Amino acid sequence: MGRVTINDVAEKAQVSVGTVHRAIYGKAGVSKVVRERILEIASELNYHPNRVASTLRKKPLNIVIAFPEPSSDNRYFYGRLWNACKEERELFDSHNCNVIQLPYDDKEAGSFVSDISRILLQYKNSIDGMLIGGKIWSENILLATQIYEDPYNVPLITIGEDFDNINCLASIQSDHISDGRMAAELLKSGKVRVKDLYSTKKNMYFEADLIMDASEDRVNFSLEFPSKKPSGKGKKK
Repeated sequence: MGRVTINDVAEKAQVSVGTVHRAIYGKAGVSKVVRERILEIASELNYHPNRVASTLRKKPLNIVIAFPEPSSDNRYFYGRLWNACKEERELFDSHNCNVIQLPYDDKEAGSFVSDISRILLQYKNSIDGMLIGGKIWSENILLATQIYEDPYNVPLITIGEDFDNINCLASIQSDHISDGRMAAELLKSGKVRVKDLYSTKKNMYFEADLIMDASEDRVNFSLEFPSKKPSGKGKKK
């Protein structure tokens, strides 16, 4: 076997490369159990992180994140995204990434163009990647297209919206059909099973029932976890 890499450790531990990185470097966001398992696998594979090489990179990677600033109608979605950016700031720094946060007003057609144009001018040809989300007005499509193509040629990833007219490296979108089915079930019975929920504390995925309670003046939501199946071993008489 050749030189063991962090990808080998992640594959055997069945976690992401970022989780391995946090576990090895003692970063937050990894449970004690997962951290110990990753360190054990790293030891078994005789993996040694190249700490010297990681500190020799002279030029930081400039990554622009342009999402709408949280407002009353989008605070739950974009508010969570901005919080995640803040929580992972230490991880970005450890990879020598300079994250340029660009909250803009998606209710104003000119906000996206003016803010993005300012960043492109300020950093000129030194932007290494960009993530954008939110409503792209028709006036903004030309600039959004030019980000990934000529004249800027910046790797672009779009998140959360339908950007059919914008060429990009990748697009991450919601499954609107599943969302509609979940909403219909929730309105019908006040309860719907949700899968692939993620716990940052335990670093694991789980499923639970989303409960909607509209018995009072306001609507409240809560999670109800499925009870464990009985083992089948009853008490001895």
